[in-house]
Amino acid sequence: MTSLGRLAAALVVVAVCVALPFARTPAGGSRPVPTVAFTAVGLSFRYPATWQRQTWSGDEASFATPIVILSGGGVLVSWDADGFPISHLPTPNTTIGGHSAVETTTSGGAWCASLGGTETITVMIPRAVPDNWYQMDACLRGPDLTQQDAQISSMLSSVRLAQGG
Repeated sequence: MTSLGRLAAALVVVAVCVALPFARTPAGGSRPVPTVAFTAVGLSFRYPATWQRQTWSGDEASFATPIVILSGGGVLVSWDADGFPISHLPTPNTTIGGHSAVETTTSGGAWCASLGGTETITVMIPRAVPDNWYQMDACLRGPDLTQQDAQISSMLSSVRLAQGG
């Protein structure tokens, strides 16, 4: 993603953070967490029903289109449809929704640390159109990082891409 694209994505995340602050939820037990389905732009997945959702219509940047922001229990998740001519994604290291993908986990990260987060998870899933991909950025804030990681993993395991998406 270009510097301009990253700046646009960061501004979107900051704007949504003002509207959807990190919600606090009690640590869950071993019972299954109710989920909600989300579908847009050829992407579908399930996420915890306790999370809040914010979507856009018509708010598009040149190289990054926000799809949805999810927030809850110390988790902030952003899904975008990104693209940039002549871009090359890093070598895939995982499979998501039956597609090769790239997943990275880092401590903090500039945008996440600025929100009080302690861990950033980024996933890039190539789309059928060359030089285009879906990108998920998750910012996690303790103390329940293990539970939050599990919620992100569960969401990622439910990802499905439409044919040609």
